[in-house]
Amino acid sequence: MNILLAALAVSALILVHEFGHFLLAKLVGMRVEIFSIGLLTKLVGVKVGETEYRLSVLPLGGYVKVSGESADESTREPHEFWSKTPGQRALFIAGGMTMNLVLALVLFIVAFAIGVPFTVAEVGDTFPGQPAWEAGLKPGDRILAVDDLQDPNFTDVVREVALSGGRHVTLKVEREGRMLTVGLEPRYDKAVGLMMIGVTPPLEPIVSGLAKIGGEEGVSPAQEAGIQIGDRILAVNGREVQTARDLMLELVNYPNAEVELLVERDGKAFTARVLARSLPEYVIGISGVSTTVKSLEGRGMAQEAGLRVGDRIAAVGGAQVNSLVELEEALRRSLGWATLRVDREGKELALPIPLADRAAVEEFGFSALFESSTTLTWVRRDGPAWNAGVRPGDTVTQVAGRAVETWMDIIAEGDRAGEDQHEIQWSRGGEVRSAPVQPVRDASFSAGHLGAIFMAERKRNERYGALGAVGKGLVNTGRAVSEVFLMLRGFATRQVSTRHMGGILTIAVASYHAAREGIGKLLYLTAVISAAIAFLNVLPIPVLDGGHLLFLAIEKVRGRRLSQKVLTMAQRVGIVAVALLIVYVTRNDILRIVEWLTATSQR
Repeated sequence: MNILLAALAVSALILVHEFGHFLLAKLVGMRVEIFSIGLLTKLVGVKVGETEYRLSVLPLGGYVKVSGESADESTREPHEFWSKTPGQRALFIAGGMTMNLVLALVLFIVAFAIGVPFTVAEVGDTFPGQPAWEAGLKPGDRILAVDDLQDPNFTDVVREVALSGGRHVTLKVEREGRMLTVGLEPRYDKAVGLMMIGVTPPLEPIVSGLAKIGGEEGVSPAQEAGIQIGDRILAVNGREVQTARDLMLELVNYPNAEVELLVERDGKAFTARVLARSLPEYVIGISGVSTTVKSLEGRGMAQEAGLRVGDRIAAVGGAQVNSLVELEEALRRSLGWATLRVDREGKELALPIPLADRAAVEEFGFSALFESSTTLTWVRRDGPAWNAGVRPGDTVTQVAGRAVETWMDIIAEGDRAGEDQHEIQWSRGGEVRSAPVQPVRDASFSAGHLGAIFMAERKRNERYGALGAVGKGLVNTGRAVSEVFLMLRGFATRQVSTRHMGGILTIAVASYHAAREGIGKLLYLTAVISAAIAFLNVLPIPVLDGGHLLFLAIEKVRGRRLSQKVLTMAQRVGIVAVALLIVYVTRNDILRIVEWLTATSQR
């Protein structure tokens, strides 16, 4: 059913566009020879008056053919295209995009009258080192405004940042009843291809899927305990959890330990005891991360403890530390209160920090980033790398035959090699050495895992009365058109990657997912696309309506139309340009769908 609704939505966009041409052709007195629902070969048709109404084999959109569209076949009859004034022809050409705008407005109004679910504008988490993290945004913060946009949803926040052009963005935030104003400088993320501030939406602690721990031979502890998809986790060992992040943070304290979960199913609560298993990773036992602070989370645990950028944590209590691994191990041994021995510009400081549990250690680690390089700060004794001859102070130059320049390169190449034996090359005192290493499974830093997947974003339903829906429809129609302009500007200025261009396949997939969220969300998405089609058709590109309007404007100024040779050449150039664009966006569509299918298969 969802697939059928998505197909109808996509088809309707093109059909309505052509219907606009049909209505305006009738209005200015042009003879419409064919109005086809669908494309390619005619299946059936009936002639009513001067127009044949067809149903064609490919049920995607349709087309309109008026008499004398080609100057070569024109006989100068009054009802022909070229017999009409430039103004009349412009009305006919503008009919499609006008109808798309009208459709967008109507669909927005109906969608908001029905109700449209949106992800709430709330901070689920922040990425270390990103603008939101540095500015001190916290999980649970509710975003009330982005610059002048009031009461946004999460998509609005992402869109406003992405289309900001890199300028300063101001967020108004509510935190535990207090109102805050936070200024941010968005950064371009090459991996995503957008300006971003580094926030994720809140995920509900609702089980979206069940996964095995330990591969195909492993088990899902949650499933073994009777947990089902759709269950909501309310508490872990009596401690309430509001989000999936809260749940994961609680489970940090229980690797390979049984936990009692309070679970809600169909409105009824029950308890389930689950063995939270550790999740081992394949490692060779090295680290290039130091204990020198590179950056700090705004108002985070490390900053509140008194740490500054450039500080080097030399010891925890009496235990000397040289790497982040040693620091975390020492902190786990110092639950309650720990004292950081810090070297700051040659002076030693003692900074006490409260560590209630392992989750607090996790939170501290999240609140600071440390300097890293390919020079190793730690090698696990008797680990694969140690046994191969690698020692702290060595500089890694290659992993699995690939050159590495940063610590993140080493991690990436190690992840790519996975559990397979691979070669590692390093230098020591100018001497280059290499040896094979066999990764081993290590769960020493793992939290407890339930074997459950949490993907449900927290939603709010936006529904309005008649006047409110009309107001939202008008606002969203204008916003949808302006956002297409800003997106095109982003492509031109390279602040938005052209990887985000999508074609019919992306529209179909997006429509399918929207249909799964309800008819309101499908109508909303269809309205957005309809408004985008209207704007794109205005662009002065031959073949598109905007190109035809440009030629008519030139004709009006010159007092005579362009020669058929010029028109034909322009049309050919336009066809080639549009064809190349279709090829490119179809490539993007295919890559996007492959990525989506790959991610889905790995869940």
